[in-house]
Amino acid sequence: AYGKRQRLRESGLWFVDPPEYYTGRYVTVAAAGANLQPVTRLSTSVDSREAVALHLREHAHALAVVRALLGIGKALGREVILPRLLCYCDYMWKEMRACRVGGAESMRLPFDCPMDHVLNTPSFFENGLGVPVKEPNFLNSSRLPANVSANVARVRLPAGVHDDEGVRAALAHAAHAAVIEVDDVANRFCGFRDSAQHAHFVAETDKMLEYKRVPFCTVEGSENAPLYSRCCEPWHP
Repeated sequence: AYGKRQRLRESGLWFVDPPEYYTGRYVTVAAAGANLQPVTRLSTSVDSREAVALHLREHAHALAVVRALLGIGKALGREVILPRLLCYCDYMWKEMRACRVGGAESMRLPFDCPMDHVLNTPSFFENGLGVPVKEPNFLNSSRLPANVSANVARVRLPAGVHDDEGVRAALAHAAHAAVIEVDDVANRFCGFRDSAQHAHFVAETDKMLEYKRVPFCTVEGSENAPLYSRCCEPWHP
């Protein structure tokens, strides 16, 4: 259910969120920091192994960005607007060619991933971290009030690693803004100064960011086409 709801939100087709869904205080990352640069357009004849390798590098980057945003959001008491999520390979429970399913041979790669392609979506809404998340295109919603959409502070987080106190100090000048957009966050947040709070953050984000759907595998005779991961092992042990 979470995945379906998020896909509708991502498409601008979920109209039942109450007004308060759009009136919080948020933190996100700039477009250039959301994805590995440059974003590489893949041909329709790309070798699936190449596409999978790029997909997994992009996924590792996305996890680093999301983990940092969750920590920064927790430190600042703000909700997180998820970064743009890119897929360089589709998901399917049978063979794919050039990382595309049959009938979609000309599909553009990469494409904007649905959240449940790359993140364990239910865990983002059922966890003990206490940091709500919004869909990547949240700021494009026509339902955003002007005091949110027009109140964005675009800031730079100095290179290096920062704990929660360091983040609050570095971004204090933007505390007035409804939305703080940070230039880059991957590997710039190291955790919380309080050891108990840090342990809780690590435990919760480890659970949220673990997703067994990501791995790919190949089978003999598939021309190195990646298979959806559940096909790599029996359905039942």
